[in-house]
Amino acid sequence: MTNNPASRESRPLPAGKARDAAGVTSQQALIIGIGDYGGRCSALPNAPADAKSLADVLSEEYGFVVTLLLDSQAEKAAIEKAIVCALQAKPDVRWLFYFAGHGAVLDETGCLIVEDAQVEDVNTCLTLPWLLEHCRRSTVGEVLVILDACYSGRALVRGESLVDETTSIGERRVRQLISSGNPSQPVLDGGGSGHSIFTQALLDALHGWSGVHEANGALRFSRLLDHLVYEIPARLHELGLSAATQQPIGGYILGNSDRREFVFHSQVAGSCRKALPTNERSSLWYIQRHPTCATRPAGLVPERGGNGSATSRYSQFSASTAASHVVAVAMLVPPLMPE
Repeated sequence: MTNNPASRESRPLPAGKARDAAGVTSQQALIIGIGDYGGRCSALPNAPADAKSLADVLSEEYGFVVTLLLDSQAEKAAIEKAIVCALQAKPDVRWLFYFAGHGAVLDETGCLIVEDAQVEDVNTCLTLPWLLEHCRRSTVGEVLVILDACYSGRALVRGESLVDETTSIGERRVRQLISSGNPSQPVLDGGGSGHSIFTQALLDALHGWSGVHEANGALRFSRLLDHLVYEIPARLHELGLSAATQQPIGGYILGNSDRREFVFHSQVAGSCRKALPTNERSSLWYIQRHPTCATRPAGLVPERGGNGSATSRYSQFSASTAASHVVAVAMLVPPLMPE
C-alpha cells in the first residue's frame, strides 16, 4: 500500500443534468477498509475488499469522486483530516462516508478502530460522537454514513450532549446513517462472496440486482434500508445462523432539517436496472449462485469487534438499553417528502 489515499475521479453528471433534483452538483465519498491491525486485534480479511468494491461501484455506476483509505493509509489523523476537509464543502455536495473495520465501546463511547489505534484507549480511536458532530455542523447538503463494524449501531443512540444544529446552519439538509448491526451487536466479517454479509447485500442493491431502484435509476435511502433490514436476516437463515445474529438499523442523524432523504442516482443504462423476478430476488437465489457464501464455515467467520469476540469486554451496552435509546430504526423512519 502507498501512504497516499487513492482518489478515483468520477464522470461528470450527464449533459443537461449539471444539477439534480436535490440541487446537487458534486458527489463525493470517503471509503475506509481496515483488515490489518498489525496484530493489535484480529485481522479482517474482507474489510479492504468491501471498501474497494464499494469505491468501484460508487465511482463507475453513480459518478462519485471517491477517496479510498485502506489498512496503513487509514490512520486516525489521515481519516480525521479527510473528514474535516470533505465536510467543508458547499450545500450543493452529496457526501458518503463508509467504514469497514473493527468497532468497540470504550468508556461508554462508540468507537471505530482505526489502523493505528490502541484498542483500549478511546483517545486513539475515531469516536462516533466526533464523527456525528462534524456531520451535523457541516454545511454539506446531503450526508450518508454507512458503518460495517461491531457495535456501530451506537451511532443512532441519542446522547445528552448532542445538540441539533439545524436552526443555526440552514434548511434542507440530509443527515442519515445505516449501521450493519444494532448498538449491542458484533457483526460478521464474512458471509458474502468475498465480502461481509452486510456489504455484500449493500453491493447487490447498488449494482441493481435487488430490484430496489426506481424506473429512473434512483435508489432512495428508505428503499436501501428496507432491503438491508430484510435481506441480512434472510441470508443469515440460509447460512444456518440465527436471524437475530445481526440486524442492520438506520435512520436520521440529529441535524436532518426536513423529511428528504439521501438518493443514489445511477448512471447505468436503464435496461440494466430492471427489477429481477420476485423469486430471483430471494437470498436463496443469490446464495445458490455464490456457493462460497453458503459453504463458508460459520465458526470461522471473524467478527468486527475490538478483539474479534462476541463476548468482547468492550461491549457494555445491553440490548434492552439499546432498544430504549435508539433514535430511529428501519420501522420507525418517518414518511419522506419528495425532493
